[in-house]
Amino acid sequence: MFIPINRYLLVESLKEEEVSKSPILLPESPTKSLSPHSVVKLLAVSPDCDKFNGEIGHTLVVNSNMIENIKVGADEYEVILENHVVGLISGE
Repeated sequence: MFIPINRYLLVESLKEEEVSKSPILLPESPTKSLSPHSVVKLLAVSPDCDKFNGEIGHTLVVNSNMIENIKVGADEYEVILENHVVGLISGE
Protein backbone atom coordinates (compact mmCIF):
# COMPACT_ATOMS: atom_id res chain seq x y z
CA MET A 1 0.00 0.00 0.00
CA PHE A 2 1.33 3.42 -0.98
CA ILE A 3 0.85 6.18 1.59
CA PRO A 4 1.51 9.68 0.24
CA ILE A 5 3.48 12.18 2.35
CA ASN A 6 4.89 15.68 1.91
CA ARG A 7 1.62 17.25 0.60
CA TYR A 8 1.12 14.61 -2.13
CA LEU A 9 -2.21 13.11 -3.13
CA LEU A 10 -2.54 9.56 -4.43
CA VAL A 11 -4.86 9.63 -7.43
CA GLU A 12 -6.17 7.40 -10.20
CA SER A 13 -6.69 8.79 -13.69
CA LEU A 14 -10.21 8.35 -15.00
CA LYS A 15 -10.30 7.27 -18.63
CA GLU A 16 -12.84 8.74 -21.01
CA GLU A 17 -15.18 6.07 -22.29
CA GLU A 18 -15.35 5.69 -26.01
CA VAL A 19 -18.63 7.05 -27.33
CA SER A 20 -18.57 4.89 -30.41
CA LYS A 21 -16.30 2.12 -31.58
CA SER A 22 -15.10 2.13 -35.16
CA PRO A 23 -14.24 -1.12 -36.93
CA ILE A 24 -11.46 0.76 -38.74
CA LEU A 25 -8.29 1.46 -36.79
CA LEU A 26 -6.65 4.79 -37.56
CA PRO A 27 -3.27 5.89 -36.25
CA GLU A 28 -3.32 8.75 -33.80
CA SER A 29 -2.16 12.06 -35.15
CA PRO A 30 1.29 13.03 -33.86
CA THR A 31 0.08 16.63 -33.63
CA LYS A 32 -2.82 15.68 -31.36
CA SER A 33 -2.49 17.88 -28.30
CA LEU A 34 -3.17 16.57 -24.84
CA SER A 35 -5.68 18.32 -22.65
CA PRO A 36 -4.03 20.65 -20.13
CA HIS A 37 -6.30 19.18 -17.44
CA SER A 38 -7.15 15.65 -16.34
CA VAL A 39 -9.95 14.19 -14.26
CA VAL A 40 -8.75 11.92 -11.44
CA LYS A 41 -10.19 10.07 -8.47
CA LEU A 42 -8.68 10.89 -5.07
CA LEU A 43 -7.47 7.70 -3.35
CA ALA A 44 -5.35 8.92 -0.41
CA VAL A 45 -4.16 12.17 1.15
CA SER A 46 -0.89 13.01 2.86
CA PRO A 47 -1.41 13.79 6.58
CA ASP A 48 0.19 17.22 6.15
CA CYS A 49 -2.18 18.45 3.41
CA ASP A 50 -3.98 21.67 4.32
CA LYS A 51 -6.71 21.63 1.69
CA PHE A 52 -7.81 17.97 1.63
CA ASN A 53 -8.99 15.83 4.47
CA GLY A 54 -12.36 14.17 3.78
CA GLU A 55 -12.56 14.15 0.01
CA ILE A 56 -11.26 10.61 -0.61
CA GLY A 57 -13.25 9.05 -3.44
CA HIS A 58 -14.17 12.42 -4.96
CA THR A 59 -13.32 13.46 -8.49
CA LEU A 60 -10.72 16.20 -8.98
CA VAL A 61 -9.58 18.29 -11.94
CA VAL A 62 -5.78 18.60 -12.01
CA ASN A 63 -3.01 19.93 -14.24
CA SER A 64 -2.22 16.98 -16.54
CA ASN A 65 1.51 17.60 -16.84
CA MET A 66 1.94 17.62 -13.05
CA ILE A 67 0.78 14.04 -12.47
CA GLU A 68 3.78 11.92 -11.47
CA ASN A 69 3.90 8.19 -12.19
CA ILE A 70 5.79 6.11 -9.65
CA LYS A 71 6.70 2.46 -10.12
CA VAL A 72 7.59 0.39 -7.05
CA GLY A 73 8.24 -3.22 -7.96
CA ALA A 74 5.25 -4.42 -9.96
CA ASP A 75 2.97 -1.66 -8.62
CA GLU A 76 2.40 1.71 -10.26
CA TYR A 77 1.02 4.81 -8.58
CA GLU A 78 -0.04 8.28 -9.70
CA VAL A 79 0.56 11.22 -7.36
CA ILE A 80 0.18 14.96 -7.57
CA LEU A 81 0.97 17.81 -5.18
CA GLU A 82 -2.10 19.33 -3.55
CA ASN A 83 -1.42 22.78 -5.06
CA HIS A 84 -1.79 21.38 -8.61
CA VAL A 85 -5.46 20.59 -8.06
CA VAL A 86 -7.64 23.00 -10.02
CA GLY A 87 -11.03 21.94 -8.64
CA LEU A 88 -13.31 19.39 -7.09
CA ILE A 89 -16.28 18.00 -9.03
CA SER A 90 -19.35 18.59 -6.85
CA GLY A 91 -22.56 16.60 -6.72
CA GLU A 92 -20.99 13.31 -5.70
